[in-house]
Amino acid sequence: MAAAFLITLREGLEAALIVSIVLTYLRQIGRQDAFRQVWLGLGAAVGVGTVVGTLAYLLIGGLEGSLRLLVFAGISLAAVVVLTWMIVWIRKQARSLSRHLQEQVNQALASGSLWGVTSVVFVAALRESLETVLLLLAVLLGSSPLDLELPRFRGQWITG
Repeated sequence: MAAAFLITLREGLEAALIVSIVLTYLRQIGRQDAFRQVWLGLGAAVGVGTVVGTLAYLLIGGLEGSLRLLVFAGISLAAVVVLTWMIVWIRKQARSLSRHLQEQVNQALASGSLWGVTSVVFVAALRESLETVLLLLAVLLGSSPLDLELPRFRGQWITG
């Protein structure tokens, strides 16, 4: 339970950072009219993440035996890759993240459509939402018992 809380907290803080950067910038340039689109993008990303997570959990939760173990191993490996990639990406982008988001918002506003702002926030928040799904699946699948038959070694069951 603590792992799920920490994962959700961490990813939630990252999404909150992105939203706060965009909202602050929109306020600075006097475009409070685009606030609604920011919240729509965030809500859509959370909604998509929730649906994807629920479907993945329901589909994977029904697996048994070796297939369940293989899926768990794949999800765990993907979680490690995503976390490693994010650490490297954050180290490179930490100083320019705000500027990068501002440039994307400027391009969206220049296009004349406020829906561009929605897509900027949606894509950024969806990444965090899907990371949350991936990491929570790894935790949930890893914490449930796997009904696997353990191999025999010289007539004895290997028990860990």
